[in-house]
Amino acid sequence: MGSIASKAGVFLVAADFFEIVIRGRESHGSTPEAAIDPILTAARVVEGLQAIPSRMVSALDSVVLSVCRISGGTNSNIIPGSVELQGTVRYLKPETGERIPQLMEQITAGVCDSMGATYDFTYSTPYIPTINSGEIVALGERIATNVLGPPFWIELEEPAMAAEDFSFYIKDYPGAMFRLGMGEDSPSLHHPSFDFNDGALRNGILFLTSAALEVLSQ
Repeated sequence: MGSIASKAGVFLVAADFFEIVIRGRESHGSTPEAAIDPILTAARVVEGLQAIPSRMVSALDSVVLSVCRISGGTNSNIIPGSVELQGTVRYLKPETGERIPQLMEQITAGVCDSMGATYDFTYSTPYIPTINSGEIVALGERIATNVLGPPFWIELEEPAMAAEDFSFYIKDYPGAMFRLGMGEDSPSLHHPSFDFNDGALRNGILFLTSAALEVLSQ
């Protein structure tokens, strides 16, 4: 608890978001032959999309593709006319990110065509990678070590597959993002039981104010 952690270079990845609306033909659940089932089609699309990180991108290039929301239907005995899929894509290299939407639409189009369905595909790229300045990270390490003590500095080895709009603040200016430890027994961020550990506040305040004073003195 109260440790400061960071790394130079890529700290967090880019985050893209997508929505796929699969349109079929509605029918009663007792007559599936009269339908073009968007639920079955959506299931095959979800399965097919997992081939992108596992089979279409190098194993040395980190990519995460997650379908996080599926919505369709109004009743348990009616095959709906459409299904919505939403999710996110994370990656390190911009050139990899440029390929992914084309691969996703290629798979979606192929599955929908085989099932007789149609689709709408929307893809957005709102978050760029967070790239830390090595100079600022070194400054942070020096401050954390001097003010809090060596045990409270953690040098991270790998970037996280999360994303942050803080990336835009340091895109054209030297800066860095740092993590503040909540303690080993604290549920992680986005966990339903997460609760900020107030015991970490003291070290966080000391670190940031010391960093500000150090930068201003220079």
